[in-house]
Amino acid sequence: MEFMLHTVARLKAGVNLASVSIAESYFRRWPDVLVHADHVPVFMLHRFSTPDGRITGHEPALLRTALEFLREHNFVTLSLDELCERSMNGTVPPRAVSFTIDDGYAEQGAVGAELFLQYDCPVTFFLATGFIDGWFWLLEAKVAYLFAQLTPGTQLTIANVTRRMDPTDLRAMRLARRAFVNELKGMPIASAIDRLDQVACALGIELPQSPPENFAPLSWSDARRLEARGVSFGAHTVRHVTLARENDATALEELEESTARVRAELSNPSNVFCYPTGRSGDYGAREKQFVQQLAYTAAVSAEPGYVVVPAVTQAPFDLRRFSFPDTLVGFKDIVLQSCRMREQIRRRFQKARP
Repeated sequence: MEFMLHTVARLKAGVNLASVSIAESYFRRWPDVLVHADHVPVFMLHRFSTPDGRITGHEPALLRTALEFLREHNFVTLSLDELCERSMNGTVPPRAVSFTIDDGYAEQGAVGAELFLQYDCPVTFFLATGFIDGWFWLLEAKVAYLFAQLTPGTQLTIANVTRRMDPTDLRAMRLARRAFVNELKGMPIASAIDRLDQVACALGIELPQSPPENFAPLSWSDARRLEARGVSFGAHTVRHVTLARENDATALEELEESTARVRAELSNPSNVFCYPTGRSGDYGAREKQFVQQLAYTAAVSAEPGYVVVPAVTQAPFDLRRFSFPDTLVGFKDIVLQSCRMREQIRRRFQKARP
């Protein structure tokens, strides 16, 4: 009661209850109100920062702290396959969380997987199999390599806008690189490859045939070693194509070949597929039908939001994920379901008013 009155006082003073410290306090006292089993966060991660500074991405120290928070507060970490299976039979426990890693870069295994294994936390990798097979490296990685070669004053036209590059302006370079990647993602893969090659040629930059060390993939033997230790692996197309931009034949081929490679190389592949790029317009009814034809039980996108458990049986090929935040506050906000908390608190206060 004392805590409730204190919280009311904060409300009257106009203090924002989105504060994670308040969320944690409320969670400790009334855990039944928060983290409802019907709303499960699935996190997606990509590149990881390496100790030598060669690669930048998710900070291992932040992920470690996030996993320690889950352990301290008795959250249940489920593999993506287990989450889907338990959603369909109604046995998802409260405080469930799931993790995924997309694409299949080497440091994702050396850094990311090792952290999850240290905490006995299931994680599912989604592999672009042409990348793992060594004959294709991802367009986003090629763009990053190309931008690293740019000199001050270079002019680059992206989506019909000409930009003057300044490598010392890291924010502007990051935004320009993201704009170029998004332009390529809006094209069929063949057109995107041609466009990137034309830009590189015009700038006098040679793109290597094989990815440099900073962009190297996992090997299948790496994947098998990690699988033997409990890591799961699933398909992510062959060339990380935006499926909705491809014709029927290419889209289906990308799905079939990547699925066949993962199932041939690994002993217990995931029954969940991951749409590349994964925005709402990057896949649709056709892609869901193809995925279902290949005997998958579910598929994940990159649209932000919780997996709503009761909806999984009706829409298993449209599951949402959150990008892993770059702060611990952001992570806690998602797992503590602070938006739901604010609504629940309002309702309790309304009922408690004389």
